[in-house]
Amino acid sequence: MAGQQAFIPWHSVAAGVTAPRTEPLTFGEALESPCATCSTSPCCTHLPVHTFRVATLGDLSYAAYLLNFDRIRLGVTRTGDWSAYYVRPCRFLDPTELTCTVHETAQQPQICRNYNPFQCWYRRSMTASVTDDFMFIDRSRLEFIAEHVRFDDQRAIVAIPDWDDLLVAFAGLSDDEPWDEQAAIPDDGARTQWQRQVLDPDGVVPAHRRLLAFADDAEPCGSCSAPCCETVEFPQGHPTSRSSLDFFQFCLGFPGVELLISDAGWTLAVKTRCRHLADGRCSVYGDPQRPLLCRYYDAWRCTYRDRYLTPRPTASLRITLEDFGALTDTVTVDATGTIVEIEPLEGIRSRMEAAWRKAAGLGQEVS
Repeated sequence: MAGQQAFIPWHSVAAGVTAPRTEPLTFGEALESPCATCSTSPCCTHLPVHTFRVATLGDLSYAAYLLNFDRIRLGVTRTGDWSAYYVRPCRFLDPTELTCTVHETAQQPQICRNYNPFQCWYRRSMTASVTDDFMFIDRSRLEFIAEHVRFDDQRAIVAIPDWDDLLVAFAGLSDDEPWDEQAAIPDDGARTQWQRQVLDPDGVVPAHRRLLAFADDAEPCGSCSAPCCETVEFPQGHPTSRSSLDFFQFCLGFPGVELLISDAGWTLAVKTRCRHLADGRCSVYGDPQRPLLCRYYDAWRCTYRDRYLTPRPTASLRITLEDFGALTDTVTVDATGTIVEIEPLEGIRSRMEAAWRKAAGLGQEVS
């Protein structure tokens, strides 16, 4: 209908709430896939990227840091396990029907194929504002927790609202500032520059390296475009099996997600903007509400500039879904699916660049 607002169940906690079916099912109806009657598809719109515990002031401030970024939503279980989700539809989710467009095809990750819909945790936990065992945490709910938590002198949490009290309190709390669904994914431009260097090396103008006296670079952030305010990193460790790699393929299906590879480990990098970023600068700089992680970040040891502003950094590599085939070509597994070997970083990079050249008709992919 003209003028009718589109149904976007992931836009807020309240928008994803559905009424449970009260009529009993027959045996035949019960055997039908629950996915067929799932109207919000939370498994295809909420990417789990991190789990953590909240036991200190620093942990609680970290939760606030995460919620400053658009499309990051937190959850907590009755047992105190916190989780972070990137809230955006998978690129393979039909936006109208909310169904998978690659279902039972080679493009569908195994984690999706093998997920048992009859035991779906997402539908049980994410289609209600709060449940007996799980609740979403948005900014307004975190503010409520922060107001009622207590610490000892070492800033360890010694008192926090009871779970049942939170269930009652949160029933009337909802998202305070939903994000702009039409906002573009932040693009730092480094990947585009890297591809340009690979495909047209003769046309690339070498970057000018700024040389300064030591005393002239007292504040590195002053000349930076703030990739730390448009990227959230979630370390994942090194993959150990086919299933590990399949999970990364699943993650890369969500627009805005990259896989950052370095010798130190593999990291999910989510490109999304902090709500306090204004004109390339932090609008709460020096304000008490600025998260501790940002307040005490050592700009002289910043890794963001090298990773996200350098077209071809030597110490790390950024992978998108389009590069996943080149990545898996560098992996050797045994009969059990355990990873035996992954080529060094430079080998992965070479395969990626060869694949780009081949796609552009400039050469053959490495074997």
